[in-house]
Amino acid sequence: MPDTANIPVLGLSNKAGGDIGNETINEFNDGNSQPPHTVSLDLDHPPLEYHLARHTLWPEHEKLYGHGYEISAVAASHDHSLVATACKASSIDHAVVRLYDTTDWHEIKPSLIAHSLTITCLCFSADDRYLLSVGRDRQWAVFQRSETEPSIFTLFASNPKGHSRMILGAAWTPVSQPSAFATAGRDKVVKIWQMEDRTFVCKSTISMQNPITAVSFLPTKKDCAWCLAIGEDNGGIRLYEISDDGLQGVQSVVFDKAICPSKAITKLAWNPAPLNYGDGDLHADESRVELAVASEDTSVRIYSIEFS
Repeated sequence: MPDTANIPVLGLSNKAGGDIGNETINEFNDGNSQPPHTVSLDLDHPPLEYHLARHTLWPEHEKLYGHGYEISAVAASHDHSLVATACKASSIDHAVVRLYDTTDWHEIKPSLIAHSLTITCLCFSADDRYLLSVGRDRQWAVFQRSETEPSIFTLFASNPKGHSRMILGAAWTPVSQPSAFATAGRDKVVKIWQMEDRTFVCKSTISMQNPITAVSFLPTKKDCAWCLAIGEDNGGIRLYEISDDGLQGVQSVVFDKAICPSKAITKLAWNPAPLNYGDGDLHADESRVELAVASEDTSVRIYSIEFS
């Protein structure tokens, strides 16, 4: 891959730059432009915005067209074959999910229709059989993947009144038998839904003091319970233990406000494969996990969590 990338003065797409070693630049055709100064990333301080823009911007590989407005949600299937996207919308015409095939990057038609307003979160189930979408219209929808045509999804179940206010976050449990997922909303509630009789039924509700903006399940089970991370509108982060049998939630950890973001949590993501770095072998460390948190305060934080 190229070492650098840049956006031409009159362009919109970033182009591959030159080799940092000999400072050759390939994409400067304007006679009045000068190649930007290249610097080493051997820094004694956190990288500045200039360093990130010059040395960590990935050269563009492919553009995916179709949406009419800004992208609001993106998800990739676990088998890496599909990308699902949604955009900001105020009508059913734009509040659709578009699927793209990663082999040729062509859109798979028709688009998936269920929502009437902006879709805020998309996620594939652990076995990629289902695609979950939630939105500002207070609705969640589950699309099922065809067994004969893996690129085709159809509406399986939906709930137009899943929450009393807009739904901002969603996450599947790491197991698919039976399938279950969590939704979180502006109504200060997290709901756990489980499949029953070819639909999804609310099995438990977790009430909070603040609007909830993000949720994420730990990929591994701890003591017959699932660990659910919850991010709040004020930057707070909490961990809940969700029992494997009744899917009831019990609060286990509240993060110290001093180490939490100052604004709303926008995304939570567990390290999908917690590792024991001591001997170099790739095997699960049962006591330590890592949680990445993104916030509207522009920070990205990684927390190391040890279970007793």
